[in-house]
Amino acid sequence: LSTRLHETPPHTAAALQRQIEALKHQLHTARQELATRSQRKGEQLRQYEEQVSELKKKQQELMAVKTARLDERNRALNTVFTRSAGDVKVMNDPKHSGGLFIASAPKAGREKLGKELDLYLDSLENLPLGKPISTEISSEFGHRTDPFNRKKAFHSGLDFRGNTGDPVVATGSGRVKESGYASDYGQYIRVSHENGFETLFAHLSKRHVQRGERVTQGQQVGLVGSTGRSTGSHLHYEIHHKGKPVDPMRYVRVADLPKVAKRAVR
Repeated sequence: LSTRLHETPPHTAAALQRQIEALKHQLHTARQELATRSQRKGEQLRQYEEQVSELKKKQQELMAVKTARLDERNRALNTVFTRSAGDVKVMNDPKHSGGLFIASAPKAGREKLGKELDLYLDSLENLPLGKPISTEISSEFGHRTDPFNRKKAFHSGLDFRGNTGDPVVATGSGRVKESGYASDYGQYIRVSHENGFETLFAHLSKRHVQRGERVTQGQQVGLVGSTGRSTGSHLHYEIHHKGKPVDPMRYVRVADLPKVAKRAVR
């Protein structure tokens, strides 16, 4: 063996040594590249982890904001039920009232009717709030003596005193569902709002909006009159939810609800 190595030509040994050195260099370079790639991979993993952490943080912040808004919204809605913007003056006056004659319902039905909306107010936006006309109430919602036949009857809205020609405004934004004439209501307008609410304005002398028109809260929709089944100039105002009449007084009383409460549900 020693004889064979001794007999290996010098130029061949040098060539082998060069190959070995080249291989060592390639191995070193490969190790460096591997280390660099590992470092890059590690940096990428750290970046991904930071991004995930940031996203989780933003998600938590967003949930905190939403929770705070929901809490504020709930407080606002509780205010609707518990706070009155002041006593609404009521002057029972059969000379400024009217509307449909609806025979009195059994006591159980009356009690159910009074609780109709307790579980449905989930938003203040587009609800019919405040007065449709800035005058006293001449007849309240509920059971009363009919001004025409003096029989016990159910009054499905509020009657507001007024002079013929006084402006009547929409109490909430919505779309006009009906605008016409009926024997009981006379000239009337029915506006459809969100969440199943509708408002009705009756005994008008003039209607300023037509079916299909979009109206905004505070927009003038007609003028007070005494058309239909009416004993004198006044506005008959109703609020319905899912087809059933509800007492408008609770909505009239929140006319001065703070603006911050309204912003809470937007």
